[in-house]
Amino acid sequence: MDYDDDNDGLIDVRNLAQLSAIRHDLDGNGDPSATGATAYGTAFPNRVTTSSGRMGCPTSGGCTGYELRADLSFDENGDGQMTATGDPTYWNSGAGWNPIFGGSTPYSGAFRGNGHTIAYLYVNRPGQNLAGLFGYVVGNIEGVGIVHADVTAGTNASPLAGYTQGSITRCWTTGSVSAGGSVGGLAGQSLGAVRASWSTATVRGSSVLFGSTHTAGGLVGRTQGSIVASWSAGRVDVAATHGGGLAGSKSGTATVTNSYWDTGTSGWSTSAGGTGKTTRELQRPTAYGSTGSIYA
Repeated sequence: MDYDDDNDGLIDVRNLAQLSAIRHDLDGNGDPSATGATAYGTAFPNRVTTSSGRMGCPTSGGCTGYELRADLSFDENGDGQMTATGDPTYWNSGAGWNPIFGGSTPYSGAFRGNGHTIAYLYVNRPGQNLAGLFGYVVGNIEGVGIVHADVTAGTNASPLAGYTQGSITRCWTTGSVSAGGSVGGLAGQSLGAVRASWSTATVRGSSVLFGSTHTAGGLVGRTQGSIVASWSAGRVDVAATHGGGLAGSKSGTATVTNSYWDTGTSGWSTSAGGTGKTTRELQRPTAYGSTGSIYA
């Protein structure tokens, strides 16, 4: 069966079982680990397994990651609650989604959302670090929204990615995230680039682990890379000096350009980079990059 309908080298994801199966193929080449082969085969039945044209990907270049071909929701019974009645694989006896990564092994493939959303992601793992849809990722994430999320973890947490060394482009999040440190609305800690992305997620941080390396931000908890043309408007609840409206902290050669946060809704007048604006200022139809509006 062809799981790459458009022959772009990205394996099609159309349901939650297939989303979960990504954890068994962290490099995105369509060849699962031996321990996850059975679960992967159940999610992708009748797939091509030979190296030539595996999963239906082009023989030249092969598979390089995954892409969403539909909106997905963990609210399987449609009642607007995050306590789904479906496959316990996704809920793990109340612990919720198990973030995609393999312990010390990150997800290194591409992940393209194509503008689709993943709704009602639920993570309840206060003793676990590296949490979100992805726990640890070095690949590039593009064009996906994580909406109505509810994430609780130890450190390095967000609805999308707990810790990322790749890029995040045109992504967005809503909902809430709570963690002991390095917590953000879009990424807990980012060493790569965040571009044209936004978050209205509520960010809550404990003061127990906070310091220069464990901070909270409306978009990114701690950035060691770049934030470009992005914004946040979610509430950030954390002890003073350990957070920021857009970014909690930045270090090294980190840069923040043409990016903004809402000083009213966030509760913060300061940030490690970016420009604070009132809600009204952020809604002005001013050209991108000019006198303060984020909207083109």
